[in-house]
Amino acid sequence: MATDVIKVLVPQRVASPRGAQWAALAALAWRQGLEWLQRVRQAEREPQNAEELLDYAFRIERDMPGLAADLRAAALRHQGADLNARRISLTSAEVPIEKAG
Repeated sequence: MATDVIKVLVPQRVASPRGAQWAALAALAWRQGLEWLQRVRQAEREPQNAEELLDYAFRIERDMPGLAADLRAAALRHQGADLNARRISLTSAEVPIEKAG
């Protein structure tokens, strides 16, 4: 009877520095806290113009798609009304015409 020998390689366990896992978890918690604070600050500030309203609609799209669609429509409608008002004021302005002679 023949016997075969199989060598199995087992990786050695590498010890991590003391406190490395704790420090990594603390850094992760710190970063998540900063991101949360940034989201809260952005949510507290109300949009002041149509562009900011569009940005806000984009930020809430994932959580509230219906509200985001309504906000986008209102912002675009406002921008369209603003453009129409500018066109009317430009076409109704009286421009003096100089007579040649």
